[in-house]
Amino acid sequence: MEKETQYTPENSRDEQMRPELSADAIADTLSQELSKVVGLDQDLLHRCVEFLGGMKSQNVAAMLQTLKTSLGEQLLPLLEIMAQHDRAAIAELGIIGMGTVPSFKAAQLLADINETHADKKLRKAARKSLYKLKSVGIEVETTHKPLLRESKHLRYKAMISPIDGTGTQLIMLTQETIAGDLHFLQVVTSDEDGIVECSARRGMTKKMFEKLPENFARQMGSAEPMLVESDYDYAMSLALDAEERSEVIPDEYLTNKELFELAQARPMQNPVHQQLDAETLKNQPYFLRASEELFQNDDFLSWHLPIDEMGEYAQELLDQDDTVIELSPQFQHEQQEEVYQKIVEAAFDEEMVKRLQRRLEIMAFVLMQQGKEDDAKKALTASVTLNDSPQERLKDHPFIHQLISTSLSAAQYVIEDGYDPTEITREEYYLRRDEEGEVIVEFIER
Repeated sequence: MEKETQYTPENSRDEQMRPELSADAIADTLSQELSKVVGLDQDLLHRCVEFLGGMKSQNVAAMLQTLKTSLGEQLLPLLEIMAQHDRAAIAELGIIGMGTVPSFKAAQLLADINETHADKKLRKAARKSLYKLKSVGIEVETTHKPLLRESKHLRYKAMISPIDGTGTQLIMLTQETIAGDLHFLQVVTSDEDGIVECSARRGMTKKMFEKLPENFARQMGSAEPMLVESDYDYAMSLALDAEERSEVIPDEYLTNKELFELAQARPMQNPVHQQLDAETLKNQPYFLRASEELFQNDDFLSWHLPIDEMGEYAQELLDQDDTVIELSPQFQHEQQEEVYQKIVEAAFDEEMVKRLQRRLEIMAFVLMQQGKEDDAKKALTASVTLNDSPQERLKDHPFIHQLISTSLSAAQYVIEDGYDPTEITREEYYLRRDEEGEVIVEFIER
């Protein structure tokens, strides 16, 4: 079983930045950290596990049960660290705790422990926890079966996520095994870097698979499902496209290409073109004008230009607003449009426009699968009309204009909040709208 990097003083944060740990505060510290949607502080979790090692086992078990009641599956990262600990007492508590977390990941971790751990007592604890999970319908293989290539698999279903502002998307292919469970392949792709990550697992039930979009949305803090069912051939086509752009292809992807039919797959056109008539949409000005409304959708808020690249332009507009000279609305508008044109020339080269076209086309399909036909039409119209927009007119394209506006709003927000935009990386924040519908920047705690 592969272990995570262990906590050491060398890779920890500065001591002054760490919360003080005590028997009274440890539960609150863990609750606050594990409640995060993203950006868990692994150093802090390792430090907490070391602290738990000095507490009485019954007290730790009681605290874990309390945390499990309030956090549910969010407790799993802590239990995983505990289960991998060198001290058997800590590891056993983590393994026992995993048996209370009804998730496929917990079951797979326990199965790995049962198959590979050197400690007989811990393997036994893992089997007990696996039995608990099996009793609530969660089961993975715990014994060796015939080689996968010798087992007959049947194509089941495919799912894809929306594509985000960095061009990243999750593709999931599933095959039904002869035993009735699902073998699934997860591929994380980037339209710049190709295949970024890949993993394959077996043991998911069909019932668990049906709940996957809802569970994934809950883990990511989304109000609605973030995965949609896709035409299987189209999902494979997206994976093949990413494979062609990859400089280095993950071994797990290459190992599973044949099993998941990727070796025989062929590129195919986005199915949205069979669902919607792009040429008709181009002749309906409403959908082009309304494409700016796509940014009311949380998925599109991530499509902004990075704050560190927008700082100088946002400051230029703020300086215009702060001038003591009274400017006419027309002059202010002209100045703003000049800033927009500067951004277009700096950020929207031919390759960037092509990427936006493809992303919009993919999102049109995702929106159709979500039952949002009007939004799908807006996305597809925005995509197909980008071809007709030369760079000197690109800022007037409603979708591009709103993309730039949203990007500038985010940069202005951090400037007015006292931050230096050039020091903010894209991984440190995300955008959302407040109750008044205004774009605000939320920083991710690390």
